[in-house]
Amino acid sequence: MTNLLPDFSEFLNLPGKLENEEAEWSLHAQYKVNADLLYHVLTDNECSTVLEVGCGTGWIPLQLMWTETQYIGVDKNARCIVLCHQKNPGVPFVQCDVRDLSRFYKADMVCAFAFFKHFGLHEWDSVIASILRRGKYSVFTMQISETDMDDGVEYPHTWVTMDRMEEVVNSAGHRIVNQVNPREAIHGTEWTFITEQHE
Repeated sequence: MTNLLPDFSEFLNLPGKLENEEAEWSLHAQYKVNADLLYHVLTDNECSTVLEVGCGTGWIPLQLMWTETQYIGVDKNARCIVLCHQKNPGVPFVQCDVRDLSRFYKADMVCAFAFFKHFGLHEWDSVIASILRRGKYSVFTMQISETDMDDGVEYPHTWVTMDRMEEVVNSAGHRIVNQVNPREAIHGTEWTFITEQHE
C-alpha cells in the first residue's frame, strides 16, 4: 500500500472521467449544502482566510466569489490544479501533498470535502489532526459508520466511528460545534462537521 497522498491520476485520466467528476462535484445538491454551510461559518465568524485541502476541480471558490475571503486551494492532482486555474483566474491553487502544509499560512478556516475518507486507517488520525491544526475553524465531510474500516486498496474509502472522529478533532485542539447528516444514518453516509479551536 502506498503512503503517498491519493491523487487519483490514473482514475481521472480515463476518457471523460474528469469531466464527469467535475459535473458531479459542481452540481450535486449535497455539495451545494456544504458550500452554504462553509459560507455561513466564514461570515458568522468573520473569517478572512480559508485553506481548502483536496480542492478537486475548484468549485468552492466559485461559491465564495461574492465574499472577500482570501482563498488558497491545495491538491495533489495536476490535472485538477490546471482546471482550477482555468475556472478561477487569479485564485491561488498549489499542487502538493497535504503533509507539506507547513509551507502555507495558517488560515482562519480549513475545509475539505469528500477528501478525508481517502486516507487509510493507518495514518488517518495523524493526517486529519495535522490539517485541522492549520485553522481556527474547519468544515469537512467524513464517512461515519459503527466500526472503523477501510477497503484496503491503494486509494481507500475509509469509515470511522463518531467516537474516533471526536478523539481526532480533540487531539487537534478543536471541538465539534455542529454535525450534519444529510440523510438517515446508514453505513457509508458522509457527514459534514464544523469545528472550532478550544479557547
